Amino acid sequence: MVALRYAPNMLSHGRFGFVVGRRISKLAVNRNLIRRRMREVVRRSHIVPGWDLLFIARPAALDATFSELRDGLIKVINQAHLNADHNETVQRANKT
Repeated sequence: MVALRYAPNMLSHGRFGFVVGRRISKLAVNRNLIRRRMREVVRRSHIVPGWDLLFIARPAALDATFSELRDGLIKVINQAHLNADHNETVQRANKT
């Protein structure tokens, strides 16, 4: 549903990019809806600062609900170990 590319940026904050190609939908309205939803999920997330993240929508994102898209984004963020909340939970579990 969503692919993630990331790289360290040597800054004290993160930068985010969202790509929804014309291959997903020829209608700009649909592409913008997916982009707005991805942006809102990232806005609500606690992502580790100092990284550039590029979220690339896949065709399944067109038919996904907001919650499905949110789950997909959080999954790729967690897989990259860039979710601050997830990292704190893992660190607490490892201490016990």
